[in-house]
Amino acid sequence: MKIFKRILISIILLILISVVLFVSLFIYEDQFAKREVYRESSPNGEFVFVLYQVGQPGWPFGPVKAQIKILNSEGKTIDKEAIVIHTDGAQLNEFYIDEVCWSDNTIEVVCSGEDGTASYVLELDE
Repeated sequence: MKIFKRILISIILLILISVVLFVSLFIYEDQFAKREVYRESSPNGEFVFVLYQVGQPGWPFGPVKAQIKILNSEGKTIDKEAIVIHTDGAQLNEFYIDEVCWSDNTIEVVCSGEDGTASYVLELDE
């Protein structure tokens, strides 16, 4: 009887750990996982603009969280900004970027969503 209890407790713990692991992975993928959507290099090749989707869009018709990053030629992050783009529940893709304008010390990114257009200016100073 004692061995039966140990086996039963072990099975229950294994099932509980599996459920917790599955739920944790789902929450990570839904809220925190980054997926690269778009990448563009500066005209002089010194900097790279990268747009990431963070997590999944709000269900059923919600916005998507995103992050803009500017990297130098060595891959080090120069500047970053968290943004929200209203996609009506769709996955983020390169079609939501209207324009990327490079200047000497800034980059301007114009994104459009279902509710309008937003402009983000990031510094290129190292």
